[in-house]
Amino acid sequence: MVAMHNTEPTVDDDGAVEAGIAVTLGWCAYRIWRRRTATAPPRMHDSTSEGSRHKHVELLNELARLIGEHTHSVELFQRWVESAGTDPRQPHADDLDVSSQVRRMRAANKEFDRCAESRSTEICDAADRDPQLFRDISVRFSDHREKTTTFDSALSRVPVGGTPSDLQQLTFESLVGVLESKSRLERELADARKVIEEQASRRRDAERDARIDSLTHIPNRRAYEENVRGTHSLFEHQGITYSLVVL
Repeated sequence: MVAMHNTEPTVDDDGAVEAGIAVTLGWCAYRIWRRRTATAPPRMHDSTSEGSRHKHVELLNELARLIGEHTHSVELFQRWVESAGTDPRQPHADDLDVSSQVRRMRAANKEFDRCAESRSTEICDAADRDPQLFRDISVRFSDHREKTTTFDSALSRVPVGGTPSDLQQLTFESLVGVLESKSRLERELADARKVIEEQASRRRDAERDARIDSLTHIPNRRAYEENVRGTHSLFEHQGITYSLVVL
């Protein structure tokens, strides 16, 4: 509250008069601002882009993890086939027979397909919201799933009791296809992650520059108003009475 007095100002009261005018003007400015904010909902910080960025990063990380786990199984299978086909007498090539290796690899393919199916809708939604970022990823991911299905079909044709040579002959082409599609998809994921990081950096720079006067490099009116709104919201939420003085 601002106290008002009816005493006539004297020469010695000049400083007090100036202070009283400043306080009164500040109080009036606050009342005008309060009426404006009372009739319109307070502007909130736009977090949509930031929220989308976090979701996109989480999706990219999950896809990279999914691809990495499946690729690990594929590469182990590839090394076993190559070593068994070169020299079947090697101990690490005889630890499992061909049928066991096929069952293990097909189980890994099935788990990958299950996880990929659970993410396919999310990838399509992301491609619809941000086609520039996720369109190529969606295409590469579908291609990788098709290559994995082709590879699994080749595994299903390996006869029971077949030899490592049979396994290598039946699966070589489709196995190479899986590894090649994996490499293309990983490049797309890495490029998308780089784009998201660059977008976040530009957004932070733009938000910082929007609050700084380009000539004086000090906080501008926008920064002042956001600070006032934030402080008011905090005090109002906590039920604290305060005064605003503008000099």
